[in-house]
Amino acid sequence: MDTYKRFSDLLEQVCLDEGVELNEIFDMPQKDNTNLILQFEKKFEVKLPEDYKFFLLKYGSGGMENFDYFGIESKKCNIDMCTVSLMTSEYRKKGMPNNLVVIEYDGDYITCIDTLKENKGQIVTWSWLDNGKIVEKADNFEEYFIEKLEDYV
Repeated sequence: MDTYKRFSDLLEQVCLDEGVELNEIFDMPQKDNTNLILQFEKKFEVKLPEDYKFFLLKYGSGGMENFDYFGIESKKCNIDMCTVSLMTSEYRKKGMPNNLVVIEYDGDYITCIDTLKENKGQIVTWSWLDNGKIVEKADNFEEYFIEKLEDYV
C-alpha cells in the first residue's frame, strides 16, 4: 500500500482537472536520486523528513501556480545545481537558520522544512525582511501539500 496514497491521488485529480500530465508540471526523476538526497543531507547537515524525500524521489521538483516546490531536477547530477540546494544556500547567506530547508518561494517569505528532530519536519515560513520571523504553517510536508492540492480540487 502506498504510504502517501492521499497525496498521490489528489495530485492525479488536480492534473486530471487541469488537463495536464504529471511530467508536464514536475521535473520527474529519470533515475533513482537517493544519492543526491544523501548528498544534500550531508552538505547541509540536516535529515530530511520521509514525506519530502518521497516527493523528491517520485516527483523531483516543480508544480503549478498554487504549489511549486524546489527539489532535485532530473538532469542534475550534482546536488549543488538543484533548486533546493541553490535556494537553501542563498537564504542561509541571508541569515536563515541552518535547520531550515527552502522548499518554496512566496514573495517576501520563503516556505521551509524545519529539520530539527523535535519539530519532525514542520513547515514554516521565514523572512529576512521581517527580522527572521518564523511562522508555523503545517505539521509536515504531506499535510501542507495536501492542503494546497485540496484548494485545487
